[in-house]
Amino acid sequence: MIERCDGGPLGQARFVVGLAGVLAAVEARGILHETLAPHMLRMPVWSFTATWPAGAYDAVWGVWLIASVGMTVGLFTRASCLLVTLAAGVYIQLDHQFYSNHAYLLAILAFLFTMGDAGAAYSCDALRNARRDVPAWPVALLKIQLSIVYAFAAISKVNMVYLSGAVLAANMIHGPLRRFPQLVDSPEWMCAAASASILVETALATGLWIPRWRKPLIVGGIAFHVLLIIVFPANQRPGLAVFTFEMIGLYVLFR
Repeated sequence: MIERCDGGPLGQARFVVGLAGVLAAVEARGILHETLAPHMLRMPVWSFTATWPAGAYDAVWGVWLIASVGMTVGLFTRASCLLVTLAAGVYIQLDHQFYSNHAYLLAILAFLFTMGDAGAAYSCDALRNARRDVPAWPVALLKIQLSIVYAFAAISKVNMVYLSGAVLAANMIHGPLRRFPQLVDSPEWMCAAASASILVETALATGLWIPRWRKPLIVGGIAFHVLLIIVFPANQRPGLAVFTFEMIGLYVLFR
């Protein structure tokens, strides 16, 4: 017999990640218009997509946005989540310049919500049908996905270039911290910040599974993501906001 669990946390997580999908679709719209401008270089992943009319790209974006709204409110939830998966997946395959980690993650999460019956609670669908339990295995996979994201992020940063603080400094020099050059230009401060980010991501990858660490880590994780949005340049904030909503949505599942 397939183990089942309360559908409430999954429904709440779907709502937050659905908001991430809406934000990601809006961001994709801007990138599409910028990249498809006549003077811009095209780098199609597949040669046949290079001849697609602009309307085809708009159709992908439109499906993504509408499906994300449906995913958020839980209307035709399975179909909406599946369409988000397909739209985000097609988008990142249209052009090498369209790839983004948060769009790729969104496609994975939306697929797992499809498999997990994420409209069982806190949804328009649940208004027509009684709230019900959901299969436990998609919920477990979503929680594992959170650990994978943070663990990979931490491991990928363990190199001399990142640990030197050069990567953070190169980004922060264009953000609000440019007003504080004594921080951005300080190898000691940037090295400390780089090391701290690895420690935070490692703690989030492992500690959320430990009940007594869960609440402080969730608060710390939210603060960590908000801090990134604040200190990084404005052009990176839409993507960071999408990623923040994706991860906060998964925090809900750790109860």
